[in-house]
Amino acid sequence: MSRLSPAHCVLALLALACEKPANTQPPAPAPEPVAAPQPSPVQRANLVAREPVGAGVLAALDTNVDPCTDFYQYACGGWLRKTPPPADKPRYGRGFGEVTDRNNEVLKAILERSAGAKSKDPIESKLGSFYAACMDEPAIDKAGIAPIKPLLARVKGVKDANTLMTVVGGLDADLFGGHGPLFDLFVEPDPKRPDVYVVFVDQGGTGLPDRDFYLKTDERTKALLAAYQAHVARMLGFLGDAPRSRPTSPPRSSPSRPRWPSCRPRAIRCATPTRPTTCSASTA
Repeated sequence: MSRLSPAHCVLALLALACEKPANTQPPAPAPEPVAAPQPSPVQRANLVAREPVGAGVLAALDTNVDPCTDFYQYACGGWLRKTPPPADKPRYGRGFGEVTDRNNEVLKAILERSAGAKSKDPIESKLGSFYAACMDEPAIDKAGIAPIKPLLARVKGVKDANTLMTVVGGLDADLFGGHGPLFDLFVEPDPKRPDVYVVFVDQGGTGLPDRDFYLKTDERTKALLAAYQAHVARMLGFLGDAPRSRPTSPPRSSPSRPRWPSCRPRAIRCATPTRPTTCSASTA
């Protein structure tokens, strides 16, 4: 066996000195995962309205709700909490309800101003004259049913199915503007071809908001139907019709029974979304 030279021994010692010592300690534990912070609701104090419309939006918010979890409740919860459904409306919302009321107030102010002053504007003068005539209750009471006698004569002229359809069609064209008692007639884009307008025919309305008011048998609905029947009888009394005794038993069929339910899909007018598209409250 050959002996190592001094130079070989020096090189071996240098190689050992340059090796990385083994890690004798256990590896450090991995850091615990930190949960992402939950999005906090937008605080009203951080929102500033510069216009009245913006103030109305802020007042409608429910800032206790996370908008990423329930945006509808966040956007409308404050309005729903502060706005009870009006007693005279089956449904009320920030869209058609509040906007309609606000528009009516604006229109009323315009009409009252036009009726109270003689305007040089012929359109404004005509509006004022019409409104003043509508609000002249003594003159209306004095006239009685004379203004509508021609219409009543047409109705009394119905003798059979042919004359019925003739009268209904005439009243629909002259008086109801396409929304008569038996059917609605309107023009809208074709759902399958939106670039083409087509004529739609839909069922007409009833005096009460829905056919369920005529068909349900719970006590509240029965009381509403009885009050409505009394109202119709009173209106007919103003026309000279003598009151008749009410039947002791309900009729075998109701004229509202053939009417489509309110949520039956027909044409394109019956949409039933899972959530309202605007803030709304319903008594139903």
